[in-house]
Amino acid sequence: MSETKKSGVTILYVEDMKDAFMLVNIYLRSGFNVLWAKSPEEANEILEKVDVNLILMDISLQEKNDGFELAKKIKVSEKFGTIPIVALTAFALKGDKERFLEGGMDDYISKPIKKDFLLETINKHIN
Repeated sequence: MSETKKSGVTILYVEDMKDAFMLVNIYLRSGFNVLWAKSPEEANEILEKVDVNLILMDISLQEKNDGFELAKKIKVSEKFGTIPIVALTAFALKGDKERFLEGGMDDYISKPIKKDFLLETINKHIN
């Protein structure tokens, strides 16, 4: 788990690619606590230990759709089901956004990530 501590808002980014995490961390580190989970298992461990305000979820974790499955499990959890989940993914074909929103994601951002849109989306869900 990697983290950056700056504010009272904690964001968990579930992403298996270090470069993708580093970019998002650069975008967010001045305003948020950013935690990094490289797998669904790490994400579950962090959720059990830390109060998370928002989850950024990559869909293709270790070349599977584990992020989508993890988001579904989180959303039905009594303990974590109210945490907003934003899909942050390279899936950008017609219908992908709708599929993720119907599957329990609260919002959707396609890669490549634009800093202003990322911040706007996060602020929409934590304010």
